[in-house]
Amino acid sequence: MADDTGRPGALLADYRPLAGTYDECLSTDGAMRPAWRPLWRALETMGGTTLQQRHREAVQLFRQNGVTYGSSQEPAGPQRPWSFDPVPMLMGNEEWGRLERGLVQRAEFFNLLLEDLYGAQRCIAEGVLPPAVLHASPDHLPPCRGLRLPFPRQLVFYACSVARAPGGGFTALGDHTRLPLGVAYALENRMVLARVFPELYRDCQVQRLSRFFRASRRTLAELAPQGGGNPFIVLLSPGPDHESYFEQAYLANHLGFPLVEGRDLTVREHKVYLKTLAGLQRVDVILRHVEDRHCDPLELTNDSRWGVAGLLQAVRRGGVSIANPLGCTVLENPALRAFLQPLCRFFLGEDPLLPSLATWWCGQPREREHVIANLERLVLRAIHAPRARPIVVGRLALAEREKLVAALRREPHLYAAEEPFPLSTVPTLEGGAFLPQGLVLRCFLSAGREGYSAMPGGLARVHRHPGDETPEALGSWASKDTWVISAAPEETSEALMGDAKHTLKIDRRGSGVSSRIAENLFWFGRYMERADRTARLLREAIVLFLQQGESRRDAALAQLLRSFYGITRIPPPESPAGADGAPDARSAQERELLRLILDAALEGSLLHDVQAMASAAGAVRDRISSEMMRIVNDIVDGLERIASPAEAVRQMESVTLSIAAIAGLSMDSMTHTEEWRFLSIGRRLERALWNVALMRASAAEIAGANDPYWETLLRIQDSIMTYRWRYRAQVHPDAVLDLLLLDESNPRSMAFQLVNILKLVEDFNASHQSYFRSTEERVILEALARLRLSSISRRELFPDPSAYSRYLTQLLDGWIELLKGFSSALSRAYFTHSKAARPLLLRS
Repeated sequence: MADDTGRPGALLADYRPLAGTYDECLSTDGAMRPAWRPLWRALETMGGTTLQQRHREAVQLFRQNGVTYGSSQEPAGPQRPWSFDPVPMLMGNEEWGRLERGLVQRAEFFNLLLEDLYGAQRCIAEGVLPPAVLHASPDHLPPCRGLRLPFPRQLVFYACSVARAPGGGFTALGDHTRLPLGVAYALENRMVLARVFPELYRDCQVQRLSRFFRASRRTLAELAPQGGGNPFIVLLSPGPDHESYFEQAYLANHLGFPLVEGRDLTVREHKVYLKTLAGLQRVDVILRHVEDRHCDPLELTNDSRWGVAGLLQAVRRGGVSIANPLGCTVLENPALRAFLQPLCRFFLGEDPLLPSLATWWCGQPREREHVIANLERLVLRAIHAPRARPIVVGRLALAEREKLVAALRREPHLYAAEEPFPLSTVPTLEGGAFLPQGLVLRCFLSAGREGYSAMPGGLARVHRHPGDETPEALGSWASKDTWVISAAPEETSEALMGDAKHTLKIDRRGSGVSSRIAENLFWFGRYMERADRTARLLREAIVLFLQQGESRRDAALAQLLRSFYGITRIPPPESPAGADGAPDARSAQERELLRLILDAALEGSLLHDVQAMASAAGAVRDRISSEMMRIVNDIVDGLERIASPAEAVRQMESVTLSIAAIAGLSMDSMTHTEEWRFLSIGRRLERALWNVALMRASAAEIAGANDPYWETLLRIQDSIMTYRWRYRAQVHPDAVLDLLLLDESNPRSMAFQLVNILKLVEDFNASHQSYFRSTEERVILEALARLRLSSISRRELFPDPSAYSRYLTQLLDGWIELLKGFSSALSRAYFTHSKAARPLLLRS
């Protein structure tokens, strides 16, 4: 255990800081720095075994919460799990205060620079900044000149990546002005660490983050062009395929803003509206996570899939406010750092408190020759391709270097070079031991009327290669929570909402539901039910497989698989697996059953349906609870662990229980508004379709007496107990059909689904005062009427089994067509993403 002098204890006994670098935890004489001592005393008391267990708990929480980040540049694919280290990065209150002052000054400077670059351009006119630096950047957007927010500061949010120099001072590695990317991950790190180490979090007197988010929310509200106490604010996202979609959904949830995409918005008379099922809803403020150039296909990038046509003109006319303002990404131009000191003096009359990396802009002859002469040890950045990875020249082959030098001489103004920066190190748990790894800290600031305020701490990233010249390289880092140690205990709440200081109009409707949200909730419900039915059927198939030996069970298994192929349209194997019971045939049947579960590329397999369910849930993760998302992620992880039929049975049972939990949460936790109705309609429709399709695929068995098969159907439909309680006798097909199709009191029957779908559709009409039957309502009424008037359970009315079989087949086929027609009518009425918003008012 660390003593009062701060000598490391057993946990850090083998920890050795790297020579020539600053270590955040240990001083040069090996003593522990004061801010770290209480933490390490507690960790030593806890012990290494408990620490690793808490680490596993944290990793499990991140996995369950679906925390991911990805990039198309990564070989692992577009999304990867969030990597996290359990020991936080610590800073004392005084040290943080010095860094905060430098960050605030830097934010004020960039705000003034932004106003000037899109305003009078005094810094260029007076020779402080060469004009080529500005015009070489594709992020400079001339159409944005003259745009102003109705707020004292135009740069609303600012983030800065800093690292510690060997002497102990901080240096700015990069500025982030488009959006504060990483702030939600920092918050999630804090939430998870506070949960797995509650006693450490409390006893170390960590400064809370809630004030920063309250201030940010208040600032966004003050940006509204109309003013007022409750403006409508949305978070504009590129969509669920974006690398930081988790952050966008998490932030929207935490701040209480609807998460929208460009296709959800429209511009009318220089104002922005959200297209909802109930009509257009005026948008006052947009917190954007879409790149500047992609925000308006009319004036900026005409092939943008994420923007809103006419958005720039709406901003120009004062119809909407956008944070951060369009065009602000120009401040991320790496060449600006070469002129930061004279620019800071020009705007603020003082030198920067937080220095930047040594940077040379190659558009100046002397600087260009310096860069070419020292190319081997410098990192080169292309101004004209700001999203490209920096070029580490020392790693290039000779021919590539010669080509690069030629480009530097041909178009020098398009390049800037910077010194590589040795990172400080921090103890990081890896493989059960603490290793020194490089640290980069991203700090976040929000503008207020009186100035900028910083979030205490930030997002700490630890790099496995501290000497890497490009520490921001993807795939080489994990994250840490950052604790700023307060001198006195702080408030214990991390709540976002502050005290109510004005009267708020009560509104039970909430924000409007766009057609995209409605469609994804509808398909979330459908795939949820489809995965449940598939899991139940394949579970029974595997149970029959494991009990093979009796001819009737073998026949039931064969029929069950034929039914599954018929329902899912999956082509069956060319030769029926397991037809003769031989060991090789049994192995083939086992492989086929596992394929039907685990082949994600096979449309209709369980994993395919579960992944589709997860995708639909991810697209609306701001509209469903974190518990529901956690269950969805657990289902996906569980399926991926299946390696044998016995394990498959256990996982199938887990899937059905998990989906039942989601259904219960949707019933008890979601407000019963449009979102819930569309999710419920999706579930009910899919259950009805599955019931009819299963009966249609079993039509050949209707006249038979294959008791194991009919018992299996009852188990698949979760109705075996009801049947036994009612009949207490041999399973009879007529009674099974009555229970699964006609019985309106059975929650698993087709009749129950149609009655509930009809009620949900009628609720739409009632809530919007429509007095006419819509197309989709008429279709459900027809299906329900046919069902109620049918003679399914009156087999005695038919002259022979073949006549009854033809009658039943005709009925089932008719219902399938009606249910498909209902789905199409619903899509036409609500899910068409046209420019004009479709009202919820249903048409006759």
